Amino acid sequence: MKMKLLTALAVLAMAAVASANIMVPNGDFEAGAANWSSFDDGTTVVSYEATGGVNNSGYGLLDCSSGTWGAGFVSPEDFSYPGNDGVPLSFFGVSAGDDITVSMDMKTFSGTSLGGLKIESWGNGAMISNFGGDKPASGKSAEWATYTWDVTLPAGTDALKLVPLVTWNYAPNAVGTNLDAVIGFDNVSVVPEPATMGLFALCGAGLLFVRRHLS
Repeated sequence: MKMKLLTALAVLAMAAVASANIMVPNGDFEAGAANWSSFDDGTTVVSYEATGGVNNSGYGLLDCSSGTWGAGFVSPEDFSYPGNDGVPLSFFGVSAGDDITVSMDMKTFSGTSLGGLKIESWGNGAMISNFGGDKPASGKSAEWATYTWDVTLPAGTDALKLVPLVTWNYAPNAVGTNLDAVIGFDNVSVVPEPATMGLFALCGAGLLFVRRHLS
């Protein structure tokens, strides 16, 4: 009985931590193109697929199999590209100076070029930092896999833009090499690190309390 209770509490603790992921509006692409804009090189095919994503859900697809410099999706507040201020930090429950993790699921359907993400911090209607520009994923997978990027929000930041993309910066050869990949994107979200650590501490304290009182 004690073990079953502890196991149940551990599962609940893990679920609470997972819930700290806060998706950008329509970050799972379940509503198709809603809340997203896109840009492309004129040869890339940008689409919003209804099924086939994580858990066979919707996802965004960039077919760069005959592309040149690339394409991407953009998640600004007013959902136009180039947008204005981005998604307010208050939406994610974070503030300037906080450490955050940006999480995204990605799948390479074909090709060798890599996908990745651009993270932009905005303040007072102007971009403050893009954290070094396009940030490639740590690798590629023929199945849906989760990739993460850690950043510290600069002073003055009041909004974020998240841009899943494929660009020639990730081509396997020289800069400027044409692209060859078809890549899907899903579950674009922000993990507010302080909140996550707080949940870990809270759940850990609760488990310790229960264990002491049941032993």
